[in-house]
Amino acid sequence: MQVYRPQNPFPLTKNSFFLVLYLILAGMIVISPIGYFLMVAVPPPGSPLLVGWLNGRVLRYALLRWKIASPLFTVLCAIVMGGTSYVGLHYGLYWRFLGEVREEIVQATGITDYVQTNQMTDDFLVEQTGSGGFKGYLRLTAQTGVSALRLSSTFGNVTVTGVWAWVFWLSELIIIVLVSFFI
Repeated sequence: MQVYRPQNPFPLTKNSFFLVLYLILAGMIVISPIGYFLMVAVPPPGSPLLVGWLNGRVLRYALLRWKIASPLFTVLCAIVMGGTSYVGLHYGLYWRFLGEVREEIVQATGITDYVQTNQMTDDFLVEQTGSGGFKGYLRLTAQTGVSALRLSSTFGNVTVTGVWAWVFWLSELIIIVLVSFFI
């Protein structure tokens, strides 16, 4: 009787490390800016699907190039790449928020120094949410509401707030990861 040897073992090699690093960089540098544009331009049900499709194409290319056939490793790569691209595109939205708040501060106070305006923005976020920076921005966005669907002009936007905003973001992330995996 022979010892069982799986056909697709989980690859723990130098190549798998470089593949994960490649996918993180691709998610942050390539997919995030495209995803940011899609989140602004395409209604929410379509934008996670398109970001997931882009992730899936890059993931498929990388897995074929490095000749990795492990389903478990593919799932982990889809999670890593989907997470980095999704966090990256929200970080782009955070930078847009900083720019908009900076413009309002400049108009209201005349202060044009980036350090001072960023400090004032952080102070505002800490005052409103208890956290500054990116974490404070996410909390403020969840408090003020996220547009979940853009329906016809008769109904307008459906906005979710609080815990439901976090659930909405989690569902977008899950859609991205699933589409990335199944492409």
